[in-house]
Amino acid sequence: MKALRIPRNIAALLFLLLLQSFYTFTMAQINWPDGQLLPSFPAPAATQDLIYLNGSVTPYAKTWRWQAEDSTISHNTGRLETDGWLCQVGVDAANQYMIYGPKDRNVTAGPNVAEFRMKIDSNTGSDDAIAVIDVRNATTGATLASQTVTRLQFTTAGSYMSFKLAFSMPADSQAIELRVYWKGASYTKVDYVGVTQDNADAELYLFSSLKGIINRTQPRIFSYEGDSGAEGAYTWMQSLGSKWLEQSSNWVLVSKYRKEISGLIVYDPAQIHTVNLAATLAKDQNAIIASPSLQAKLTSTPYNFPVLVDLRGKFTSKQQIYQTLYDTYWPNIDHRLLIGLNPEVHKSSLREYAIALGAAVIWLDPKVSAENLLLSRFLSSMPAGSNYMGWWPEEEPGVTRGSVYGIPTIASDFCTNLTYHSGMPRGITVRPMPAKPMLQNKIYVAFVLSDGDNLQYVEHLLRKLWNNADRGSVPMGWTMSPAMVDAMPGALNYFYKTATDNDNLISGPSGYGYTYPNNWTSSRLTQFTTKTEEYNNQAGFRVVTVWNTITGGINLNVGLSFANNAPTLLGMTAQNTGGALSLYNSSLPGMPLSCNYCYSEQTMKDAIASAASGWDGTKPKFIIIQAQPWTNITPTSFKNVMNSLNSNYSVVRPDHIFQLIREANNLSVNPGGVVGTGTGLTGTYYNGMNFETQVGTRTDANINFSWGIGSPMAGVNTDAFSVRWTGQVQPRYSGTYTFYSTGDNACRVWVDNQLVIDKWTGTPGATYTGTITLTAGQKYDIKVEYFENTNSAGCKLEWASALQSREAVPQSQLYAGSSSAGIRTTSRAVGVSVSPNPVVNGMMNVSMDDNSDEEATLTLYDLYGKPMLNTEIQKPGKQVNVSKIPAGMYIVSVRTNENVVNKVIAIK
Repeated sequence: MKALRIPRNIAALLFLLLLQSFYTFTMAQINWPDGQLLPSFPAPAATQDLIYLNGSVTPYAKTWRWQAEDSTISHNTGRLETDGWLCQVGVDAANQYMIYGPKDRNVTAGPNVAEFRMKIDSNTGSDDAIAVIDVRNATTGATLASQTVTRLQFTTAGSYMSFKLAFSMPADSQAIELRVYWKGASYTKVDYVGVTQDNADAELYLFSSLKGIINRTQPRIFSYEGDSGAEGAYTWMQSLGSKWLEQSSNWVLVSKYRKEISGLIVYDPAQIHTVNLAATLAKDQNAIIASPSLQAKLTSTPYNFPVLVDLRGKFTSKQQIYQTLYDTYWPNIDHRLLIGLNPEVHKSSLREYAIALGAAVIWLDPKVSAENLLLSRFLSSMPAGSNYMGWWPEEEPGVTRGSVYGIPTIASDFCTNLTYHSGMPRGITVRPMPAKPMLQNKIYVAFVLSDGDNLQYVEHLLRKLWNNADRGSVPMGWTMSPAMVDAMPGALNYFYKTATDNDNLISGPSGYGYTYPNNWTSSRLTQFTTKTEEYNNQAGFRVVTVWNTITGGINLNVGLSFANNAPTLLGMTAQNTGGALSLYNSSLPGMPLSCNYCYSEQTMKDAIASAASGWDGTKPKFIIIQAQPWTNITPTSFKNVMNSLNSNYSVVRPDHIFQLIREANNLSVNPGGVVGTGTGLTGTYYNGMNFETQVGTRTDANINFSWGIGSPMAGVNTDAFSVRWTGQVQPRYSGTYTFYSTGDNACRVWVDNQLVIDKWTGTPGATYTGTITLTAGQKYDIKVEYFENTNSAGCKLEWASALQSREAVPQSQLYAGSSSAGIRTTSRAVGVSVSPNPVVNGMMNVSMDDNSDEEATLTLYDLYGKPMLNTEIQKPGKQVNVSKIPAGMYIVSVRTNENVVNKVIAIK
């Protein structure tokens, strides 16, 4: 049989199709499901290409120089003297141009620096005007830059020094003229004049756009944009498990990724806001942003990029640029995000993120009438749940304008690697909440470090403050953004992983984004407080710092909205300094700060003293101090203030101060959870250390015993005895629970038939822990075994989670008897799998194993036990539509007649 021969052209076509298919399959996509505040990027490459965008790499520059005696330079006064052009007092005519020219047309559009190299014979005496130097556009006659040079500006006499003028060439192919107008007051000589084209800014635009285009399919470029005093080039990659390769030149990456770039968008330096329009267009054009000064380099070998869009000469004003963006491009852009960047300041940083998403990038000032009208058109067309990222020309007018339209600001203008951070795994492992302090008649003080809502601060300065040697020695609150669940999940996990029990992560203003909620309409306010609760639960935040302008209080409708829609929230701080405590809906404390932006240790001490004045010691008093990090406030500052306080004071975490406020006002210290009706566990007591001889059985309210050298029950030995407690435990909240056993000998704990703690040969007095994921309101079998050998005896069983402060498991959540009296939660008989996890397309596949012929009920619970969906399934399984469920973490509970299986899933 003859072999099948495929014509070469067909074989080549098949190969290309196969290659294209492979490339499409292997390149991941940005994922942004409905209900998720910000998009998730693909997982970053294991090894990042590290580049520097901080001026440490010499920018691509071009220099022109003309000797003063060149034929292209003209003169109205003076004469040639060896190496330059000289004018002398009393010899040459004053108030004339000693040099002017060369009318060269090779200086391209964009930023430039002119240099005038000159000297004089004397730099002492009166500060006479020696000359006027200027840069002139000989084509249009416009003066581009000018300076009067005086005698005392020459630092030495008889030696050349350079005077430099920055200017911008408005267009290509226009004639440049450099002039020295001699005033006749001093011997003056000119060596040369020149122009240097400084492309530092042009390279920032270029490489941030390259990074955005490349990182949208997989983050592979990491840039360091800080100086030597910032967090460090390798810090985040080391913390998040990435390797890196430092390139000898940023331009190496242009060659490396050339095949992934289609061409150039050339912006207009004369209308610098075209940079923002170019950023908006870059994703759809698959293009990088180029200055005219780099165009020749980029269109030549080895790059050979075509120019896809040329924005030069298309616009005459900033307003026209953004009006065009709104009229022509905004209708086809995702309205869930609007980004504000000043092209003259934000040349890289967040720009890579905007380009990767194809988001609209603007810079409109709400204080300018025409710009405000256009800005309002953008904001009013954005749906509920949308966000404004970057920053504003001014804070309060900008945040207010966004708030009026129900659009929070996620401050992030100087975020440098958000494409990388947004690709980290989304699961957040929240540190369990420590035990609440005992309420006493003391003055309780909580410290809060502000500005954590700003993602660039979290990425940079906060990361440095986290390394302070005194962190952990003082209880304090670190404000952070709940939006980190989407934008920086790996960073949030890092902070939890390295936190101490004194580090309390709380929400910055005023929830999932910076906003003044007093300005919101009621319908969007409900959406905001509900979404804040969802994201706070995922992030593990129990306190919100609410801002309504810089000093404003919380309106009643805002407080009630949080109270009704954020049931697990412990409390809120308010900016109306020194005001009275409010209890919204008789369930949620709103506590005004005693200092809303302290800037030094002394201002904190003064605020505490003022707030504490008049305290008579008959009831507890509560003081919350918020300090700002921009004036060197650190954990050391808080420690020093704490150490200055006397024994009447107790410094506690912000979540604990709100628990204490709640306790003092007869409110639940664990709000929003399922309150059980249990009566305790069945305790069976034995003589012998291995349950040899049963003595008696009783119901114990909980396991929190310290028997010392006595007997735990009549007839039980004082030494060498054992106890087995059985029954059920009912968690208040859904999530991962940590169980703690502390005893004078050893303990074993089973929950849901899983051996959570196994320390049968433990150390007396030690505490042991184990974790398990539980669903709020469900009852799980629990068994605790303990034995005592000699000397003192005691046993304590505690629990904690992100929403549950550490405490002895209370009687209300413990039930005597076996699970046959309630819901069985074993997972031995029925195997259930859920895929994909995370659910990314709105459809969840649930499969039951071959050992089960039973029908089953599937219930989807949120993180505090609220049923979100209920459906029946049969073997082998079912595809379940969860497209209407908001993005987040959930518990899938599959129940048969005999068993319940619980699995944690994420919906994106």
